Amino acid sequence: RSEIIAFTDEIIARYDFKWVNEDLGLWSIHGRSLPYPLPPYLTDEGLSAAIRNCTEVQEALDAPLLVEFPGFSAGTSIVIGSLHGYDFFREVVEQSGSPATLDIGHLLSYQWLRGLRGEDLYSDLDKLPTSSCFEIHLSGCETSGEQFLDYHHGILMDEQLVLLERLLP
Repeated sequence: RSEIIAFTDEIIARYDFKWVNEDLGLWSIHGRSLPYPLPPYLTDEGLSAAIRNCTEVQEALDAPLLVEFPGFSAGTSIVIGSLHGYDFFREVVEQSGSPATLDIGHLLSYQWLRGLRGEDLYSDLDKLPTSSCFEIHLSGCETSGEQFLDYHHGILMDEQLVLLERLLP
């Protein structure tokens, strides 16, 4: 991790970045990089590790680390554990002191993966660390059958705009 932090600090200095944004998740397993981050383990042990790792990186970086709610997509995500993702994320943000990025597509992907549709997609918003939110991220998403696809292609779903309106206050 020290090499990645040193490299990131060089980029921060070179471009005068004011913050770094990164999805909360597993980017490597036993030193092997993954092509797309997996959500963190939604277990007590996973929560402790996420808090510890975020705190360590937050202290080591030369700019604040904004922790982003991870993506949860059927077919690309493996969900391990039973903690509610919103509770998990709030605990990480609050206990690590990290500012939060709420990725609208990722929030919807989590609810979609839980089997929620329609108005239920917007349930449990009170569990999110909105008072620590520094950035809201909108990118393109779509659904295909029962799959929620976080494509980042720029085409927004109506559900993303509804969720944005509910989170802005």
